Order: sequence, then structure tokens, then C-alpha cells
Amino acid sequence: MRISYGKLRVPVHRISGDEVLACEVSIEVLGDNFAPAYTEGDNSNVVATDTMKNFILRESLAYDGGSLEGLLVHLGRRFTATYPVMEGARMSAKELRFDRLGERVYARSADDHGVATVEPDGTVRGGRHGMMLLKTASPPNPSASAGRRRPCSRRRAASRRRSSRSSPPRLSAGWCAPIPPTSRRA
Repeated sequence: MRISYGKLRVPVHRISGDEVLACEVSIEVLGDNFAPAYTEGDNSNVVATDTMKNFILRESLAYDGGSLEGLLVHLGRRFTATYPVMEGARMSAKELRFDRLGERVYARSADDHGVATVEPDGTVRGGRHGMMLLKTASPPNPSASAGRRRPCSRRRAASRRRSSRSSPPRLSAGWCAPIPPTSRRA
């Protein structure tokens, strides 16, 4: 029997100089040590979900990096070191993106956002959701319009995956068909 429970969408906002790191962090803790809570009513090995929330908020202040992936790795290591009853932790985060409007003013963006996951085996995944890509031809050359491609806007999820083997990042995107000769403009 595999037991897991956790806390969803803990809002984290860190401001360091001009940089804003804002996200919602979720944790799922894993361990057979939690079984007595369900079978015998013994909660002595259970870490309360409010404790998880407070731990995420406190430990996020101690993180000095700027990436979601790094924050999750930091939190996961701190959780399992602080609470040895946890056999593992699955962490995930969704970026709450803020765009700069002025010197000290930011606006929450509802556009694309970063996502990250750290699995109990150490696999780290990160990427973007809702990203709009525009693919154009190579640098413009007005005299060479024969091989020109039309601009393409497609919604794609870009992702990169890292594991203990340090695999290279992957990015997916789409191509558009060449512009038909009849629709070209002079």
C-alpha cells in the first residue's frame, strides 16, 4: 500500500531587488509511515498540511535563486531532511507571472506561465504553458521571396526535462507552410 497526501496551491511571492518570483507551490508527500493514521487513528507520523504550508512559505524565503525548478529542489530537500518520516516528496509549481508597468509597479499577467515538477526520484521538469510562438523565415531579404514562409502563430507548450543523467533541454514548435504564389504581395 502506497500512502500519499499533501497541500495544494500555496501562494509564494518573493521580491528581491527588481526581481519578482511568484508562484503557487503544491506538495505531495509519500510514505508507508502514514498508514497508521488511516488504520489505527494514530497521527503521530503525520505532518499537518498547515505545517506544510508554513514550511513552504518560510523555506521559500531562504531560497536565493530565481527559477521554479531550483525552488522546488530546495523545498523538496528541506522537507525530506526536516521530516524523515517522509519517504519522498513530489513538488510542483505554477508561475504567477507579473509584468513590469513602471519603476515599482507590476501587473499580474494572465498570459503564458512557467511550470515545474520535481519527482521523488530527482527528475526535474520545467517549461511554459500557454506560450504563443511566431515562426518566421530567416532574416528578411526582399529579393529572395520564393522560399518565404508565412508567419505562424500557434499555441504550444514548451518543455525541458532534466534528470540525473543531465539530458539536454527539448523544445517543441510548429512550422507553417510556404506562402502560395498567388497570395504574395509585391
